Amino acid sequence: MSRKNKIEVKSAEHPTLINKQINYVGITPRGLLLQPLPVDAGSESTQADLATSILRFRYTARQTSLLGREHEWEQLRVFLDRPEPFLWWLAVGPGGVGKSRLALDVVLARRAMGWEAGFLGRDQTWVENGRFLRSPPTHWPSKPVILIADYILGKPEEVGELVQQLTGRVSGQGKVRLLLLEREGEEADWFKPLLGQGFRMDCIVRSRHRQESLRLGPLSLEHMIAVIRQWPGGKRIADAHLRTILERMDVGGRPLYAIFLADALQKGEKEALSWNKDELIRHILDREKERWRESSVLEERDLPLLYLATLCGGIDTDREDLPETVMVRLDSANQVHTPPWGERVLHVTGTALTLDQPRLSPLEPDLLGELFILEGLCPTHASPRLDNTRALRIEILQDSWQINPVKVYETLSRCAQDYPGHAALWSLMVLPPMQNQLTRFFWAQTVVNITAFAGIEIRNAQNLLNQLAELAMAYPDDAPLREAQAMGYSNLIASYSKTEEIQLAKRTYDNLVALATAYPDDATVREWHAKGMYKLSIVYCEEGKLIQARELYEALVFLAATYPEEPQIRAEQAKGAYNLSTYYGNVADLTQAQIMYETLHELATVHTSEAILRELQAQGAVNLSIVYGNTGKLSQALNLYEDIVALVMAHPCEAPLRELQAQGAVNLIIAYGNAGELTQALGLYEAISALAIAHSVEEALRDWQAKGAYNLCTLYGNARELAQAQRLYEDIAALTIVHPDEASLRESQAKGAVNLIVAYRDAGDLPKAQEFYEKVAEFLKSELSVE
Repeated sequence: MSRKNKIEVKSAEHPTLINKQINYVGITPRGLLLQPLPVDAGSESTQADLATSILRFRYTARQTSLLGREHEWEQLRVFLDRPEPFLWWLAVGPGGVGKSRLALDVVLARRAMGWEAGFLGRDQTWVENGRFLRSPPTHWPSKPVILIADYILGKPEEVGELVQQLTGRVSGQGKVRLLLLEREGEEADWFKPLLGQGFRMDCIVRSRHRQESLRLGPLSLEHMIAVIRQWPGGKRIADAHLRTILERMDVGGRPLYAIFLADALQKGEKEALSWNKDELIRHILDREKERWRESSVLEERDLPLLYLATLCGGIDTDREDLPETVMVRLDSANQVHTPPWGERVLHVTGTALTLDQPRLSPLEPDLLGELFILEGLCPTHASPRLDNTRALRIEILQDSWQINPVKVYETLSRCAQDYPGHAALWSLMVLPPMQNQLTRFFWAQTVVNITAFAGIEIRNAQNLLNQLAELAMAYPDDAPLREAQAMGYSNLIASYSKTEEIQLAKRTYDNLVALATAYPDDATVREWHAKGMYKLSIVYCEEGKLIQARELYEALVFLAATYPEEPQIRAEQAKGAYNLSTYYGNVADLTQAQIMYETLHELATVHTSEAILRELQAQGAVNLSIVYGNTGKLSQALNLYEDIVALVMAHPCEAPLRELQAQGAVNLIIAYGNAGELTQALGLYEAISALAIAHSVEEALRDWQAKGAYNLCTLYGNARELAQAQRLYEDIAALTIVHPDEASLRESQAKGAVNLIVAYRDAGDLPKAQEFYEKVAEFLKSELSVE
């Protein structure tokens, strides 16, 4: 059988949409090959093609404007315009929230300003670009550069090495910016391998724009509705109805869901009014499958290859080392000529398969491709003998692990994150041939990620971990396997806490202890042992078993003291102290709560290079100050607040500390106000206001300022100091005018107005009460407008 596949496509009769939509950006013959970028999609022919192509859902189609991202856009402008020769930053958010779309619009805007800009791509394109960036020409770059790295989950070490190289190699006249896109940031397991250790960590930390990531939060309902309104050919449905649908679906303000909904409504799907978010995507997928059938796509020949391509992030069909089973399927698909295989691929993926472009693309967007895999490979029966998809599922998964284990790991991890309750998820964890160390590593990492989203599927998670344990025993010299096993145990302990299976959580922890005991020189296993201690202590606290939780904490203290050179264990100790301080406070044991807080204070004071310790101290101070405030111990509460202020002053670059200061100030405002000490409360409000003005790019500070203002407005209203109460309301109104897209500010303004209605009514000033009633009515009208 030939190892080359002749690909037939009638490109003259069926013009490929991909050629209309994008163009390649090359810099020099020996330069960067940046991922294709869209050209103007406004022509009638392009719009007509998009209307019937899955490409209409991709961010590159730009079917709607970029909405609701003014704050993020401004933060990226600051990042790009700084004078340093090289900086990197991380933008994070859940799938479908618009990370790639935001990055694309930034790229296009900067290209228009003369920058070299684009996406670094994936697979071989990524490799080639990495090779160039590690050893660029002497005078590169000659003009500013912005590079986007999308989805780095499977290659954090590579990215970290690249950042380190760029930190020291940018020597030309232009500056270089690297923006990384991922779903999770510093809290994710991949972040530590990106940073590395020693000199590399110093380089990476030094060249990071800001220590906190750019987090893309949910769009407001107004912007979600605006996305639907802009969808080409969209039907006019009252805003109130759209608001109700979006709120019921609970899609987390992700614009991709708004696009899916707009497309369904455009097609007249009345059932959409009652769907949940998974039903919405399932409908989109079913309609795509119907379109495929109408285009003569062959289910038995074509779809298995699409499952494979989606799992692998695409397949180069001209590869010489593809598994024989894949070659057989490619030849089988290519034997049907009506229409040709390449044309059928165009109908399914929106991207032509030709001799010049032999890559079989995955089904995208990811949310759609993931569901396509889960639905298509889902078992049809609980019994393996009666499961009609079992043989296909095993073949596809084993082939995909052989072709591209990194991409399979990324895809299955995203499936677990986006569809944690899907019946097919666990069946996709087929144990592949393990001769290849890379395959073993990424299969083990996939186990870790899937168990992290185990939810109530504890038995499946435990079975999967048992397989991983057997694999680790079979390869005792393969340290990453046992380290993944330790991570999986830690995840499972947290999952047991959700099901109140405390004895099973303890049994899993015992397995983790045994693993750490068997490998005392493995620092990574020891780290996950420490994390398991902390997680089990949470389980005990939630069950009210503070004695057992304290015993685990003391063991954690001993472990941290035994390995003082391992800051990750110290961080778990600090988390344990924070957790116990909070729970002791909840049961009014203020002596023990204070002792735990003082431990946090000492850790942060001694280990000044570890920012996580400062943040935990500040969080502990906020929580304990609430308890002191509620019990009337205002001086103790103020002392804790002043501890936070001292941290902020000593570390002015750490925005999370400022937010915690603002939060602590609001709590104290309430406590002082309830005690009748309005002068003290006002001083704290003015401190928040000054903080928000000085750091105007930090939305959280404005939010806390507004919350402080409406609480203090209420307190002054209750004290019949109405002029002061109204001044505070006007502060919120001014914030809302300057930042009209921030819904939390509008909510605070409405609450302030309601409080003033009550205050003026009780004071007998009914005209003023009526004035603020009209403000509330105007607010409700703007929020709940009906066409």
